[in-house]
Amino acid sequence: MINTILINLSSYRTQLTLAKSFLCVSQAKDVVSAAGWPTIQVHPLNPSEKMEIITTYMSLYSKTLNEEQLATIVEAEQSNNPLYLKALLDEVDGYSI
Repeated sequence: MINTILINLSSYRTQLTLAKSFLCVSQAKDVVSAAGWPTIQVHPLNPSEKMEIITTYMSLYSKTLNEEQLATIVEAEQSNNPLYLKALLDEVDGYSI
C-alpha cells in the first residue's frame, strides 16, 4: 500500500509519496543476510539500561541531570530506541545544564 502525505508550503501543495518503505528495509536485510555479512539485532532498552547509558554519557561531558529530567527521559517510550536516546543525549549535551 502507498501512503501519501500532503504538505502545504505557502501557496503550493506538495505531495510526497512514500512507497514501499518497509519493503525497502526488508529487502536490504535480505541482501545483507545473503551476502553473509554479520548483523546484530538491537533490542529496546529497559529502564536500568537507559539510566546507565544516560549517566555514563553525561559524566563523559562533566554534566548531570536532575531527578525530574532523568525520569522524563527514562519514562519516555521513544528512549527505548538506542538511536533515539543517543540523539537526545547529543542534543542535551549542546545545552549548558
